[in-house]
Order: sequence, then C-alpha cells, then structure tokens
Amino acid sequence: MSDRKSVIPTKIWYEQIPCQGGAFIGLYSLNPLILKLHTPRVQNAKKIWEAIKGNPGARADFRFDGEADIYFPVGAVHQVAKVAGARRKRRLAESLRGKFAGGRLKGMEALKIGKFSPATASEITSI
Repeated sequence: MSDRKSVIPTKIWYEQIPCQGGAFIGLYSLNPLILKLHTPRVQNAKKIWEAIKGNPGARADFRFDGEADIYFPVGAVHQVAKVAGARRKRRLAESLRGKFAGGRLKGMEALKIGKFSPATASEITSI
C-alpha cells in the first residue's frame, strides 16, 4: 500500500471547487503554486478580474469562444471564490448524521434479507 505523500501529487490535479454558472477553480501550476478559474461567462470573469487584477501574478485570458480563464496566486483564492460564488461543502448536524446512518443500516439489512438480490460474481461470469 502506498503512503499518502506519494498519492497526493497525482490526485491534486483532480481537485476542483465548483462555482456558480458552470465555473470552477482548479490547480494550474505547482511551482509556483497558481490556481485557475475557468468560466463560460465572460461578464462574470470581467468582474472577478477587476477585483483581483492588482495582485501580483494574476493574469486573465478572455478567449473569443465565449469562455475565460483567470490565473491567480493562492493568496487571492478567498477573494475569487467569494466573487465567483464558490459552493461550500455541506455539513450535517450531529442529529441528522444519526438519522442518515440509520437509513443506511436499514438499506443494508434489506439487502441481507433478500428483498433486493444483487447479482453475484458467478452469475455475472455465466452470462
């Protein structure tokens, strides 16, 4: 089994922060650490660019195909996320976590009883 340090550099490129309007913030470069906001809405990109254009290392690419990319340093990520309408990860209250766990257990019990009979490996290979 590989340790976590060797896995993170390969998985970091898949990390994205979804934003409103189909935009997302993702990693552009590791050395130096630069992030990129990609958006299909050029008007929103112009507002974001006006908010961060004073930051050193920030640059924008307004393409002619109706999309835009804004590159910025990590220090501006909170400012970009606020203007771009980044979505936050939902967190459940402790009381709701118990309810969801109970529902999950009921579903697992239904599978064991036989109400639902998932195909076994031997049934799949015999097809």
